[in-house]
Amino acid sequence: MSKNIVSVYDTITKRYVEIEVSEKIRTYYNRTQWNIDDNNKSFYKHEIQFSALKGNINGELENFQEFRTENDDVERRVIQNIKCEKLYSCLNELTEDERRLIFAIYNPV
Repeated sequence: MSKNIVSVYDTITKRYVEIEVSEKIRTYYNRTQWNIDDNNKSFYKHEIQFSALKGNINGELENFQEFRTENDDVERRVIQNIKCEKLYSCLNELTEDERRLIFAIYNPV
């Protein structure tokens, strides 16, 4: 009669150990591992893994380019607001005459 040995992880010693079990337990253990392996293969085959996406650099999820579109209206408006704030900040550095001249050129009535 051959021994039924399975390798299991011992959480106390933090290493794998081999133990002897009944044939029924060994068969069930092997089938369970096969099911886990099959499920993992199927999952990785059909699902996007977040760790594989380009944006996951140093855990910075906001870098994901895969989820951004060219027509991202919110991003476009935020950038436009930043540019306007910078423009008005620069205009405030000008004299009153210089500001009137610029408004006259770019805001004809």
